[in-house]
Amino acid sequence: MKRKQTMTKLKNFFKEKETENRVIPEEERKGYLDVTSVLMFVPKTTTAKDILVNNYEVGEENKVPKLDYYNEETGLEIRSSYSNKFLKKVLEFMTIFEDEKLRIKTKKDYPLWVENKHFIVIIAPRVSD
Repeated sequence: MKRKQTMTKLKNFFKEKETENRVIPEEERKGYLDVTSVLMFVPKTTTAKDILVNNYEVGEENKVPKLDYYNEETGLEIRSSYSNKFLKKVLEFMTIFEDEKLRIKTKKDYPLWVENKHFIVIIAPRVSD
């Protein structure tokens, strides 16, 4: 129940801040790693950044990696493994807004890129033992 209340609170916060919300230019965006250093959250708007740094345990600002998900010679190979635990966490976070669409990019042994209007989340691939 508490998680649902938090999500409702965040959704309302975004609605209230819509007039103050500014898109952060791509070259100025910074990423924030979660405590496990597996997820990188990249806010695309000033409101999204405020919510992230003020409500979640994230580390220092990091440069957003340039990830090439398209190879003209070989095409896309979509076979990578990601932790169910982290995928669930990302989907819950990214679907705060029911009407949002998600854009997902992946490539063999590459980080998974999940994006909506407000955030980009990058998930490190699972490393085999």
